[in-house]
Amino acid sequence: KGTIYVIDFWATWCGPCKRFSPRLDAIQKKHADDVVAIAVAGQKDPLEKVEAYLETVDYSFLNAYAPDQRLYRELGVSGIPHVVVISPDGVVRWQGFPGNVDLEAIVDQTVEASRRLDD
Repeated sequence: KGTIYVIDFWATWCGPCKRFSPRLDAIQKKHADDVVAIAVAGQKDPLEKVEAYLETVDYSFLNAYAPDQRLYRELGVSGIPHVVVISPDGVVRWQGFPGNVDLEAIVDQTVEASRRLDD
């Protein structure tokens, strides 16, 4: 109840993905009580390569591995990084390339709206 999911699809070979990770980490830390941030790897990356990369970084968000690409297809992910913001009622509130978007403001607004509904 009340949990907002911010899901980031990424790959170790994707420069923009790696540049986005600190932003995802900041969102997770800022909204630790309301947001679960998950980075999903698997875009043609072997698990061993993903694990080796993750050992070199220290982020507070969760990591998942989806080599079968099913989740990518179900959400219509066509390029990465691709971020999906899901509100507690299960509605996708935003999704797309986070590069030129104030994703932090989108998450802030989603958190505030969720808190108002919980009151």
